Amino acid sequence: MKNFEVIPLKGVLPVALGMTRGQVHSELGRCTSSFQKTPASVQPTDSWFNNSFQVFYAADETVKYIELSSNKDFAVSCMGVSVFNTQVTSLIERFEQHAEVDTSDPEHGFSFIFPSLELSLWRPEIEGPRALYLSTIGIGRLGCYSNAA
Repeated sequence: MKNFEVIPLKGVLPVALGMTRGQVHSELGRCTSSFQKTPASVQPTDSWFNNSFQVFYAADETVKYIELSSNKDFAVSCMGVSVFNTQVTSLIERFEQHAEVDTSDPEHGFSFIFPSLELSLWRPEIEGPRALYLSTIGIGRLGCYSNAA
């Protein structure tokens, strides 16, 4: 099983924020899908592992955001904990040791954004069995969630 480590403000090893698209492809191999995430997307989003590892690019084709979804083919850790195998409440407590969560986010409860880490967590439900664990984790370059630039 492949293991990926999310390092806020740096990347998801072996992909670093700011890498060129060519460098990402050298690290991960040919992407399995490339698509426009939204109609306003300037660059296509590349994905691997059945769309579970997505890389978003800035206008200059450098990595601006990386999103990982829960997938049986790889494990994801961040700050020493397994992202998709640790209950949401424990993850939030762990991350809050390093940064403040944005409780003003209109989707708070479904999403948990840590602006100073440029990190987001998401789950599809806030009640029930699917609410216990995360579905995605994302990190972006400086200014993605914060006002820093």
